[in-house]
Parts: sequence; C-alpha cells; structure tokens
Amino acid sequence: MVNKLNGKVGVVTVTYNSGEVIDDFMTSMLAQDYQDYTLYIVDNASSDTTLTKIEKYKDDRIVVISNKDNLGVATGNNQGTKASIASFCTHVLLINNDTTFSADLLSLMLQAMRENNQKIITPKIMFFDRKNVIWYGGGGFVNYNAVHYNLNETDTNQNNHPVSVEYASTCCLLIDIHIFSQVGLMDDQYFVYYDDTDFCMRCKKSGNDILYCPDILMYHKVSSLTQGKDSDFTRYYQTRNKIYFLSKHASVLFVILNILFTEFRILILLMIRRDVNEFKIKQKALIDGILMSTHKNVFN
Repeated sequence: MVNKLNGKVGVVTVTYNSGEVIDDFMTSMLAQDYQDYTLYIVDNASSDTTLTKIEKYKDDRIVVISNKDNLGVATGNNQGTKASIASFCTHVLLINNDTTFSADLLSLMLQAMRENNQKIITPKIMFFDRKNVIWYGGGGFVNYNAVHYNLNETDTNQNNHPVSVEYASTCCLLIDIHIFSQVGLMDDQYFVYYDDTDFCMRCKKSGNDILYCPDILMYHKVSSLTQGKDSDFTRYYQTRNKIYFLSKHASVLFVILNILFTEFRILILLMIRRDVNEFKIKQKALIDGILMSTHKNVFN
C-alpha cells in the first residue's frame, strides 16, 4: 500500500512549551511507514525543554521554524503551510503535538483521500488517557457552534463508517494543497481557538466537505498545552473569538443577539460565582471581540 501512494506531505505542528508531550509525538511521527514528508515544527518562543528535546532527533525531514515571540497557533500553522507550499508539497497535515498515533497514520489518510476522491480528511480521535472514549467522532455546525459528535462516549463502533462532515479540528487534518488557493490560509487574527472552526466554515461555503474516517485512530492529550477550559487564557480567547467568528459568518442580527446574550451570561455568572476576575476577563474579551469585528468592517 505504501509504495502505491505518491505525493509529498508537509506535516505542520506548532509547539509552545511542549516539552512534556513532544517526545511521544516525535516517536509516533518518525515511525511513519510513509516517509515522503517534511515535518515543519513551528516553535512559538518556548521557554521550557521543547527545543532541546527536538534537537536530539537527527532526521533530514525535520525543519524547525523558531519564532522570537508567541505568534499563536493560527499564524504558526500558516508559517508551516507556506513552507510546505514553497517546497512543492502536495498535501499539508495540520497536527497537534500532544497526540500519539500508529505508524500507518499518514499512509492510511493518503489512501482514504485517494480512494474516496476527497481533498480534506480527518481521523477518529480518542482521549489519550481514556483510549476507549471518543474526543472527536465527526463534527458539524449547530447555530454556528462547532460540535464534536460522540464526544465523551465509549467507543462501541457507533457511526463507524466514512462520512462527509462539516467540521473537524486541526488536531489532525490532512488537506490537499489546492484547498488553500480556494479558501485561503488560517485567519491569524484568532491567535488560538476558532481558527479551525473558521477554516472549516470557509471550506463548507466553498463546497469542500471533510471526510471523517473512523477506521483511522489517534490519541489526544486534551488541553495539555492550553491550561484547561477554566483558565483565564481559555476564557478570554474563547469569548473574544466567538464574537469575531460570528461577525464573519452570521447575520448582523444574529451577532447582535449573541453579544447581548453573552453579556447577560457574564453578569449571571458574576452573581452566581462572585468571581470578579472571571467577569473582568470575559468582559474585556467581549469588548475586544466587538472591536475586532468592527475593525474588519464585517457589520457594514
């Protein structure tokens, strides 16, 4: 199977203080039976052991792009994608480095892409610490919210057939290089969160579905690099970026109603939790999201 496939893959992963997870990822990546790839590691000014650990791996396919500042996931993915295009790759694999996977991940994804005549594909993604529990089993949009199908369900082979879906995380997304000329790169205004949601929405609008392949598996150390869902970091970017995302894709009325609902929810949470810090962070995020939207003239 491996010998029958062709095409060069630009594998793009963005690191930021990834020292605790990078070895497992590198072990999985360098064991791939499909070897015509370049691994672009875009480091966002890590201050831990990330770069020291990467230096131990001596392989000509590894290219490290070091940023002096943390430019965010979206910009990092764009840097790796541009490098892949410049080196004449036929595909780009956007992948998290807090993942592990089998040696046939690349070959299976390329084979599925060819056999199904699809230009974007994604695997089933399981929790690393609960390997029989699904983190991503396909995905779609519900009122502009990205939804993971079968999230937190025990894997009993439910919905276990390839199917076109609207949404997939860039935790692991294989993309034909021509897609970028149709829909563009990631919107780096997001920094982190919603950048993949926005990309998938643009793919949907351009008529490019995503093939979900449940027979291809990987394992994700969820939130190991983003401080968790209740961190100040996550609260800020999730709140800000949702407003910005909606302003790009939803009607003006829908955006305004969502802003009002978000403000109401922030006030209710303040009364319930008495957490002034959370209130200040989400309030600033809401205002910043509105300013981002108006700056892009999306309401006009």
